[in-house]
Amino acid sequence: MNSPIATLTWEIWRKGRRFAWFALGSLALCSLLNLIVLDKLHASVEELGIFSNLFGFLMVWSFLFLMGIFNYTESNSTRDWNGFPYRLFVLPVRTWQFVALPMLLGVASVELFYFAWVKLVWTHHPIAMPEWFAVVLGAYMIFYQTTLWSMAGFRLMRVVVLAVGGVSSILVASLPFLGRGDVSPWFSERRLIALVSGMALLAVIIALTAVSKQRCGGGHRKNWIITLLSAIGDALPRRTADFSSASAAQFWFEWRRAGFLLPVFTGLFFLSAGPASWFLRADANFTLKMLCWTLALPLALSLAIGRGFIKPEFWSLNLSMPSFLAVKPIPAGEFIIAKMKVAAVSVILSWLLVVAFIAAWLSGWANTKELQFQLFMFRQLYPHAWLAILALSLCGLLALSWRFMVNGFWVGLSGKRSRYIMSNAVGVLVPVILLLACAIWHDAVDVEIKYHPEKVKSIMPKLFGWFLALALIAKVWLAVFSWKNVNDRRARQYLLLWVGTTICFVGLAVLAWLPMDPYRFGHLFVLAALLLVPLGRLGLAPMALAGNRHGSGSAFQPNVPVKKKWITGAFVFSGVAVALAIDPGHFVFRYVDAGGHTVRMLLKGQGKPTVIFENGRRGSEGSSLEDWVKVQPAVSQFTKTIAYDQSGAGLSALGPRPHDGLQNARELHTALQNAGAAPPYILVGHSFGGPFIRVFAGLYPKEVAGLVLVDPTQEEFINRPGNKDHEEMPDEDWQEIQASLTQAHESRVPAGIPVVLFTGVGRRELPGFMTEKEKEKFKTVRQLWLKFHSQWLDTVPNSQHIIVDCGHGIPFEKPDMVINAIRQMVDQIRTNQPPASSRIGASQEPVPIKPSP
Repeated sequence: MNSPIATLTWEIWRKGRRFAWFALGSLALCSLLNLIVLDKLHASVEELGIFSNLFGFLMVWSFLFLMGIFNYTESNSTRDWNGFPYRLFVLPVRTWQFVALPMLLGVASVELFYFAWVKLVWTHHPIAMPEWFAVVLGAYMIFYQTTLWSMAGFRLMRVVVLAVGGVSSILVASLPFLGRGDVSPWFSERRLIALVSGMALLAVIIALTAVSKQRCGGGHRKNWIITLLSAIGDALPRRTADFSSASAAQFWFEWRRAGFLLPVFTGLFFLSAGPASWFLRADANFTLKMLCWTLALPLALSLAIGRGFIKPEFWSLNLSMPSFLAVKPIPAGEFIIAKMKVAAVSVILSWLLVVAFIAAWLSGWANTKELQFQLFMFRQLYPHAWLAILALSLCGLLALSWRFMVNGFWVGLSGKRSRYIMSNAVGVLVPVILLLACAIWHDAVDVEIKYHPEKVKSIMPKLFGWFLALALIAKVWLAVFSWKNVNDRRARQYLLLWVGTTICFVGLAVLAWLPMDPYRFGHLFVLAALLLVPLGRLGLAPMALAGNRHGSGSAFQPNVPVKKKWITGAFVFSGVAVALAIDPGHFVFRYVDAGGHTVRMLLKGQGKPTVIFENGRRGSEGSSLEDWVKVQPAVSQFTKTIAYDQSGAGLSALGPRPHDGLQNARELHTALQNAGAAPPYILVGHSFGGPFIRVFAGLYPKEVAGLVLVDPTQEEFINRPGNKDHEEMPDEDWQEIQASLTQAHESRVPAGIPVVLFTGVGRRELPGFMTEKEKEKFKTVRQLWLKFHSQWLDTVPNSQHIIVDCGHGIPFEKPDMVINAIRQMVDQIRTNQPPASSRIGASQEPVPIKPSP
């Protein structure tokens, strides 16, 4: 090299060139996708959203790789050193050049890299305030290098400072967006740029001072800090008793090495997030987002920390077993168990911190209005199981955090560097490939779903089901052969833990999903729940560790017989997996021609009249037949029932547009004929299904024996003055709604048939999170809703009006009332009894009214 500066530049590149290629590869891939796919194919809004997720994921990783290039440090165990390369201090180069060159190269690289992302990738979704983010990235590069060099002797403290700095940089980057709301003039972009630039200059001075002191032979360790930490450590209670066993000693050793990191980093996050939560305490939306971030924090941290925890030494890149650990008188299985226990204690402490922070924050200073609304809706959806679902969800999050900490033991303890790198690479590449596949083939899949849903939406659950079943079978049989070297006591202990945790996940799947969709995807969630807790790979961990410990590839003992009871259990689980893989919807549903396209139908029960369930719809968006999951099974006990997905909704194919009331009635009539469902029909319509069944009754009056309108949409309510619903949907959807309401208004209810109308007026006591103004507005709207229902019923002879003290989701909230009304109507039709005209209030007591004309 011609000069020491060129030599230093070359050395920085040589040490970080692998990180550079990864970073440049991510940028090149996203640039090509943006140029070839988005620009040439004119991607839709949905595709842009998928691509933006992929680009954001790869952009974050590329900047992490870029930071790795300028992690210009060197370890020297003889001098207890991990900072600026000590050997370079003998070169004839001034100290400020040592400091300035890596910093200038780092800042220049991060800025060029950032603007390359902005100009080449983020062209369809421009980044707001790009100059501000450029300043933050450049400043963080300076802070990053300053921390590396100025804290040379403090490996753990340096990691903590870098973690706090990373979280703080994210919070600082979001400050100008607060200034747009005139929260504080100090949050303006111009002032913040000046402030951050000044702090970066101060960091440069600190780095120069630290490196200068180190070059003069001192400063690699701050003695006063060590003295202070030693004094604090001496003041704390210390263990003085002997360990009860070698396993207990190993547990204590693992905890002191890396077990405390997860709760420490969790606490550090709250030190940074606490002030932000206080400053934004009036923002209800921020509370909801902050809660999601807080609950995701232990999962993200355990996933990151787990990559180091699964190695023999957390801080070392060498995966070989240290001699100190290799010669310890403890079996490989007990070594694994000690680490598993440390991971469990670490996860429990972290989640205790999370729960404590959430409890103090939500009860102390957070605006919980939006959160209370979400909880209210959740309780309406699961009125009897909501508390159990929350408890199981918390247990599931805790179990997942522990899983992320221990799942890779068989890789990290094997001593195989290639295996460890490949495992981490797969963890990154699989999400990237999935996001890339979704982004590239999104449009083709969307077309297939719209026009051939029976092929896509019916085949995919089968494929996923068999894939999950095969994975479960492989997992169980791998456990049978890998755990045969483990003693029976330890195997039983872990199997009890596995069974208990798995039951938690299965119970969560059953409670949270199956009641909502028992016909299609529930079995997939049960299969996934059975796969979540590690089993087979943990059995491989002791063998991998033993091989690493003795310098051999593996400690597998092929001559050890497999226990027959384990083989029996594996056959049982394999049978369960196969049974769950069979798609129940394949046997339950029928795809019936509705006039050139197919609709999905669910036919249950026997007898006449046939009850037809009509779903709600909002323009082009419709709900699925699962809306009647709490009503149809009970009604099918005493008569024949049919629920179906309207065209373009659920699993039905996309029919011709416009999909108005007349079109829907013709398609339903054709589908009923092709399904062999003969009249008479009792039509049950919820929400916008009410106008739909009125149009059907007007179009085919001789085939309709009764109408049950469950909180139906009323045309007078939609067209009332001041209604702004049309501003929230596309014009084509609004035109379909208006056409359907006009057709319903012009349709006449067939003479002599019974009509029952349910009106949900809301709970008698409105939720506490609603303000008085919102409560008054809600009551006004519901009174109008009730008024227009009553006015329409006044024109219908022999009708019943049932007022229900619940919300709009009567089929979920009050299914028994709907079932009883249908039962009474079926009995009336079968006995040819004329229905009595009445109005039934929220107390369910009949209220006599004057007969309608």
